[in-house]
Amino acid sequence: MCQCQAILDALFHISPAEYPGITGLGILCGKYIFTCAHSYNYLPVGLHDVCLFDVKRVYDGAEATFAMYVATTMDAMILAPDGMNAGLADDDGPTSSAMDMYYQFRDKHTPLRPAAISFRPGYNSAAVDGFFFAPDGRAMHRTQFHLDNNSPVIRFYYDDMPNGCSGGPLFTDDLKLIGIATSQSNGPVKNGHKECIGKRIDLCFPVYVHQELDWEVLSL
Repeated sequence: MCQCQAILDALFHISPAEYPGITGLGILCGKYIFTCAHSYNYLPVGLHDVCLFDVKRVYDGAEATFAMYVATTMDAMILAPDGMNAGLADDDGPTSSAMDMYYQFRDKHTPLRPAAISFRPGYNSAAVDGFFFAPDGRAMHRTQFHLDNNSPVIRFYYDDMPNGCSGGPLFTDDLKLIGIATSQSNGPVKNGHKECIGKRIDLCFPVYVHQELDWEVLSL
């Protein structure tokens, strides 16, 4: 089955279990879901101790509960299967355990791998064509990503990045997962397009997270 279908099957809508009014996107890599952290940071006082997130798979609406594994000040977050959710399969509805989500994906596709970016000697910046997803998790918007060596920030320009895009994956045209969408700048526009911000997966998380993930190298 093609890699494009694998990407579509790995997309999820994300919302805090106790505060469903905050929504965004996320992408399943192995057993983890990568997304933005402001759905966690914006929770009302008292809900941070809950740290559970409802996820709904875009392509079929299947649901499960994941737990916040790590959230960083760079607005990046990883969700992991919630141990208390194991065995929650429900024959009368769409709810399944979080690990079931991983097993179902693994049975159909090779698990997605994030890209560790390597700059060629003498190069400290690069531009690469790619795409991000609309809030529905289905429509893809093409753009060009701008990256600087040793910076976690990915900049790109588009006419608008609506609410609900946050947390969605940033892919290159050759389907390398380089980051997650996080915000839209309020600054000046470029050729009528607003500056949007994403964060590189390979520079957003602690070392112990890197050691747990299966990476592929992308040379720019």
